[in-house]
Amino acid sequence: MSAKLKGKRYICENCGYISSKWLGRCPNCLAWNSFKEINEPEHQISGDRSLRISASRAPLPITSVNVETLEEMKTQIGEVDRVLGGRIVQGSLILLAGEPGIGKSTLALQIALSLSYQGKKVLYATAEERASQVKLRFDRIKKGLEGSIDEEGANNLHILEAQNLGEVLSVADDYQLVVVDSVQTFYLPDLDSPPSNISQVKAIAHELMTHSKVTGTSYIALAHVTKEGLIAGPKYLEHMVDVVLMLETYESFRVLRAVKNRYGRSGEIGLFEMTPFGLKEVPSISWLTPTGSDPGVVPFITLEGLRPIALEIQALVTKSYLERPKRLSWGLDPVRLNVILSIINKYLNLKIYQYDVIVNVNGAVSLWGQDSDLAVAASVLSSLYSKPVGDLVFLGRLSLQGRVLPVPNLPARLEEAKRFKIKGIITSRQYYDKLRDDTVEIIYLDRVEELKSLIRDHQL
Repeated sequence: MSAKLKGKRYICENCGYISSKWLGRCPNCLAWNSFKEINEPEHQISGDRSLRISASRAPLPITSVNVETLEEMKTQIGEVDRVLGGRIVQGSLILLAGEPGIGKSTLALQIALSLSYQGKKVLYATAEERASQVKLRFDRIKKGLEGSIDEEGANNLHILEAQNLGEVLSVADDYQLVVVDSVQTFYLPDLDSPPSNISQVKAIAHELMTHSKVTGTSYIALAHVTKEGLIAGPKYLEHMVDVVLMLETYESFRVLRAVKNRYGRSGEIGLFEMTPFGLKEVPSISWLTPTGSDPGVVPFITLEGLRPIALEIQALVTKSYLERPKRLSWGLDPVRLNVILSIINKYLNLKIYQYDVIVNVNGAVSLWGQDSDLAVAASVLSSLYSKPVGDLVFLGRLSLQGRVLPVPNLPARLEEAKRFKIKGIITSRQYYDKLRDDTVEIIYLDRVEELKSLIRDHQL
């Protein structure tokens, strides 16, 4: 026996949350008046509630599966290749998101141009701009590359001005890479909804993913973000794609971050600087200032993916006259700051609860793990005692019992510190006999009490 069921549901146009009834406020993204009715198609349900599907391919033992050799395209833009895991994999779908005007289209066009100069056929499909506007950006980028490129290679880069995604897919088979600018402005005519609608975005993501896997064409799809900094559209969009890249801004720099990467390490970052001729790579940078003799300033080497970055942790500790002393932090997990201050208060008996503590991370990244514990504690003590630490890097985690624990990948951090003429490393005693370097002094600590003595009683 079978029956026909027809359901009526409501979807949040902001995040894609689905509810069986209309809601004034979305419980997922907290947006008001964002629900729209959607009609589900009728489904034929069999009496035994089972679906019988004939398999077109027989199941295979995993050991007998043949691994295809996929073509890999290096963009030859070092910072992009670093974030992508070294290359663009054939048949992959890459989502590139960022705020308006941050440089998404510029970066995508630079990648397309670089591949075209290598003899790859690339299509730039735009629904946001006219082809003439893309050409103006192309001319600016090309002017910055004059003298270092093969001019004839640009003929491999084609531009298609369209809004119907079907027009793009009909010619995409002829190209190795297709840039779609953007998923929120293209539409599929089969759907009775405008561009950027949740249904349109989901369908476009599905079509792009299906086409990339069937034909082997790689895609870079540009996406908008909301005012909260999240990718506009349903979470389904991020789940479907192979790679999610976020382009962010810090001071005058652009930070390209791999949020998701099926073919490489997520968390990797690439650094760029916006110029009149496009985005310029910044392969090496330090946020260390020449004020290492100031109390409260401590150098630190963090890791973003496998990339070491030199930055500063700055602390200001002053006597508080408030009932609840201030605890402020920028670029540092406020919960972790409170844990570190609790460790200092208990094991160093400093009554830190009587002081205002303000901590700032001077650099393009935020510190959310435990690797910076020792450096934060050192900056707080340095400010409290008005004793500068000089050119010493503090690399260690703190346990709740006050022990100094090792940080991951210390050799890479050590090499980065040596590039900036750091004279010494303060780290966990667990590295004793495991770390040897004649060019820098290494001081080993077992407990946080030793840190207090080191900063208060000695001139560093």
